[in-house]
Amino acid sequence: MSPLLELRGVSRSFGGLQAVKNVSLKVRPGSIHALIGPNGAGKTTTFNLINGLQRLNAGQVLFDGTDVTRMAVHARAERGMARTFQTPKLFENMSVLETVMCGCHLSGSLGPLGAMFAVRRKRHEQCAALQRAEAVLARVGIQDLAELQCRNLAYGLRRLLEVARALAMSPKLLLLDEVAAGLNPTETAQMAALVRSLAAEGIAVLLVEHDMAFVMGVSQEITVLNFGSVLAQGTPQQIAGNQEVIDAYIGTWDEEPHPSESAHSAITL
Repeated sequence: MSPLLELRGVSRSFGGLQAVKNVSLKVRPGSIHALIGPNGAGKTTTFNLINGLQRLNAGQVLFDGTDVTRMAVHARAERGMARTFQTPKLFENMSVLETVMCGCHLSGSLGPLGAMFAVRRKRHEQCAALQRAEAVLARVGIQDLAELQCRNLAYGLRRLLEVARALAMSPKLLLLDEVAAGLNPTETAQMAALVRSLAAEGIAVLLVEHDMAFVMGVSQEITVLNFGSVLAQGTPQQIAGNQEVIDAYIGTWDEEPHPSESAHSAITL
């Protein structure tokens, strides 16, 4: 199967700091691929290079068979990339429903003039966006909070809402930046189940995460970064048994309890 996303020798430096150096990886459609490593390893910078928030110094980003290396963020989004951030970025004074409707904008075809004068088409697009947003909220299990303002949401719900807004874009690739950070065990298990189900529906998921129980429980493939370079790639089992990775990052992995059953597997760091 051809990869949906492929990085070829991607590099980015900031002055004398080489944040990402010659990183290559492939993400298949419908798969869950984790990008892990110590703080400062270049994970979030790699995400920024993938979705266009930052420009590459060298290398290529291929998405769905197209070279998107020089494409703007919005052009990549239109092709099917969606993203969440380390710190949820929400519109605090908007409702949960309105926030998700913001993610439906790619499905609309009205420009500024159409929004002002094409009243019937505008009404039709608004109804379609509303229905789409309601369906996505139900998909992530927070439909009962539709009218609540974002500023009143607990942290775990803010995470879910950001995922919901990304899903409203109907993505082919979902970039999740530390989506389990700060969640309690119940919330972590719910997020893991959601991520698995999205992949089962055909959405490719690339996630940055420090919660190793979460990573080992949901991922089919893992890429490990260290000092901006790829240290190792492989299945969770291969990564857990890789001595270089153990020394650099994850420590000793204890298989009990199984990571897919608990958010608190034993990891000695």
